[in-house]
Amino acid sequence: MLLFLLSLLVHARSRGRMLLIGGTSGVAAAAGAIALVIGVLNVKDYFWFHKGRTLSTQERAKPGLFRRMRGLVTADNLGAMLIGAALTLAGVIALGLRRPGRGESAGV
Repeated sequence: MLLFLLSLLVHARSRGRMLLIGGTSGVAAAAGAIALVIGVLNVKDYFWFHKGRTLSTQERAKPGLFRRMRGLVTADNLGAMLIGAALTLAGVIALGLRRPGRGESAGV
């Protein structure tokens, strides 16, 4: 893919186009870096479950998330369903990225 983008740069003849094509490779590199971090965290969770940073959802947060997801399935309004799904996903991400605090069980 990188060779394809570089070949496009040779024939672009415009700084704006070059910036656009070069920016796509930067976005791809950032997405790759994020994927590597997520992969490392998942491998870490395989060996040391709920120790340190984790992408797993905490046990105490699961009942509320499941209740919200069931509510999404029964929603009559498509817009409300999409907004609710996005907010639930944001909640899952936010809860998954925090470390357990003092006196807080990592849960299994």
